[in-house]
Order: sequence, then C-alpha cells, then structure tokens
Amino acid sequence: MFSGANPAAKIAKLKEPTNRLRYLSKMEIGNILGACDARIRPLLAAALLTGMRRGELLALTWANVDLTQGIIYITQSKSGMPREIPIVQNLRDILEGMGPQEPAAKVFDMPIITLRRYFGKALSAAGISGFHFHDLRHTFASHFIMKTGNLPALQKLLGHASPIMTQRYAHLSSGYLQDEMRAFNSCMPAGAVVSPEIRAIGHNLDTMAVSGVL
Repeated sequence: MFSGANPAAKIAKLKEPTNRLRYLSKMEIGNILGACDARIRPLLAAALLTGMRRGELLALTWANVDLTQGIIYITQSKSGMPREIPIVQNLRDILEGMGPQEPAAKVFDMPIITLRRYFGKALSAAGISGFHFHDLRHTFASHFIMKTGNLPALQKLLGHASPIMTQRYAHLSSGYLQDEMRAFNSCMPAGAVVSPEIRAIGHNLDTMAVSGVL
C-alpha cells in the first residue's frame, strides 16, 4: 500500500472555462423534469422559469413571493443588487399549489446535500451528462434570448452588474445581428453610398487595374 504525500497534490486543477455555456434543449428539459424526484421538481422548474441561482432559490421565503402582483423579490444576490422577477403562469401554478405559507418559511425548504443527491439522480435517469445545477440558469437565459432577443431585459432578470456578462448569450438570438445591422443601415445616407461619384471612382480603379497601373 502506498504511503506518504500524494504525488498529484501539487498538480493544479484545471478550471472550468469562464465562457462555458451548456444549456438544455426543450427535449432535455422535459426529460429531466420527468425523471426527477417529486421533491425537487418544483425547485428545478423554478430555476428553469426564472434563471435564479441555486442559493437564491434555497434562500427564497414566502415573504418575497407576491402571487397577487406576480413578482418574486430577490433582496440578496451575488451582484449585491436587489431585483424583481415576474412570475410566469407555469410557475404561478406551481407556487399556488405549494402555498403561500408563513412569510418566514422557505419556499424550497431543502438541504443542499439533498438537492445535490436528487439532482444527480435526475441527470443520470434523463441521460444528461456534463451538466451542473448552474446550467439551469444558462438554460433559462438561452431560451429567453432565442425567443425574445432582448439583452437588456435578460440582464435585469439575471441581475448582471455589467451588460458584458449578458452579451455571452447574444449569439443565440438569430435576429440579433440582423437587427443591429438594420439599425446601422438606417442611419447611413443612402444616396451618398451609391452616388455617381463613387461609381466613377470604382470604374476608374477597374480601368487602371486592367491597364497595369495598379
């Protein structure tokens, strides 16, 4: 049996790339919600429908869930800034089935170790690999931007302090760049772009190239 210091102890662990973006397809979302234990299904659904972080979900109390106004209030977040998240109908149905309860009571009263265990089992049962709980947040953001293309709204929903953090989802919007180019094009003087003078310059350059001057 080997004894002594672990020879691999000094080897630096590889960090996960900061630009990692793993999200579930619609089919995978259905698979994991169908495969997960009933005790964590409401929490997973809430993560997928709000983009809230795990810590925010586990800390959420009924005092910060306003079913009348349809708003979840997040008072403490990673960025340090409070934010509001509208409650969509699918989530409303889930929350109304659970409560409301006493204001101080946790909405998702579950030890993190229990969540980890059941989440891992759900991933295995659904045949999903290379996926972390935080990727549920990416899943929300990715599907939101693919549907709406609204980066400023997504930034507010996710509570990003900087728009740079939200920009990572921009490429998922099929119409995002087209919209930006249309906005750019609208500010350009169309007549000047294709004026006779410019056409003449182009013709002269072609003539000079053929004659060997260029």
